[in-house]
Amino acid sequence: MELNVFYAVFYTITLFLLLFYATFLLVTNKHKELRYFFLAFFLGSFAFSYLNNVTFSFWKFFFDNFPHMYYFGISFELLTGPFLYLYIRSITEARFKFKSWMIVHFIPFAFHFIYFTIKFHSKSVEEKRYLITTQTAFDLNEKIFSLIFNHLHFIIYISLILVLIIKYNRRLKQEFSSLKRISLRWMLFIGSGLIINWAFHFLNSYLWVTNPNLPILQIMDFRPFLIGSGFIFACVIIYKNLKQPAVKFVSERAETQPTLIEIEAGFQILEKIKSYMQDKKPYLDPNFNLSELAISVGYKPHIVSKVLNKCQKQNFHNFINEYRVNECQQMLASTAYLEKNITQIMFMSGFNTKSVFNTMFKKMSGKTPRAYRQAFLQQSYKSPEPTMSSSSKM
Repeated sequence: MELNVFYAVFYTITLFLLLFYATFLLVTNKHKELRYFFLAFFLGSFAFSYLNNVTFSFWKFFFDNFPHMYYFGISFELLTGPFLYLYIRSITEARFKFKSWMIVHFIPFAFHFIYFTIKFHSKSVEEKRYLITTQTAFDLNEKIFSLIFNHLHFIIYISLILVLIIKYNRRLKQEFSSLKRISLRWMLFIGSGLIINWAFHFLNSYLWVTNPNLPILQIMDFRPFLIGSGFIFACVIIYKNLKQPAVKFVSERAETQPTLIEIEAGFQILEKIKSYMQDKKPYLDPNFNLSELAISVGYKPHIVSKVLNKCQKQNFHNFINEYRVNECQQMLASTAYLEKNITQIMFMSGFNTKSVFNTMFKKMSGKTPRAYRQAFLQQSYKSPEPTMSSSSKM
């Protein structure tokens, strides 16, 4: 009994915290940014999706006073995926606008809610109490179908979100040399975690619906863990959202097959770019980006990006970091920098994150920075074998 009270309190606190965060985002959204609206609506729908757990946890209170609240939150599960998807689109597309056709994302919710209204919400208070007591509001097949549909719907949207993020991160590499603050790699982990969370949530709920007397369910209820982890994921999204800067990409032109003259011009532009890189070393600035390079060499960003991709066979991110790796190699192989540790050399070379530095260095040199330095030191301090002079032979 005490454990059930703990679960009930836990569900309620989680629900109200999510609603509080949603309200906070709406109130503080002074610039009326779409991403804040979508994130707030995601948190709100996420909170209402927990309502069913709260009503059944405080069964007597809601049964006596608010029987119409039963089954109310289930439909809101079909809003969490669309709102999270639209949120990700709003931060990955600089010119994103909500268009009328996007209402189709909310059609499953509308049909689900209408069906539940016909079956339960439209009934009188006494009818609702009877249906709740006898558990005849929905038959077993309806419960299973709703359970499968709701969870599959969310997982599909999370999968679409992961595709958006992968494309976004690839595009970042076309225009930025440092992705530390602007990458959405963190959302890949959140999305993957949410898929696992909802898969286990489905399994747990399915067992409760089809076989509530299963021994393991009597020993342990997995719902608090699943809801708690979902709440943590939501908190991480809020925190990252407040720190995530808006990214503006340069305009793109339609891809066309380049002519021979364009190819020759492309290699001339590439030589100009390489000459600028060697003379000015702009890559030492960790925030150096495509727009700055384009201004410096006198061409539009989309032309520079196309030249790097077509002629150099590299995106901007790899192109710049190759210069940084070369700079780092020169420092590691120089006795003038022996007093500098590898982290200091990393920053001096233009890198600002160890993970990117280690990955790029290993990829381009075949060794870790530490192994590269040790190989140089061993070669440098290796004593040459003595040779006999002509005078000593005599």
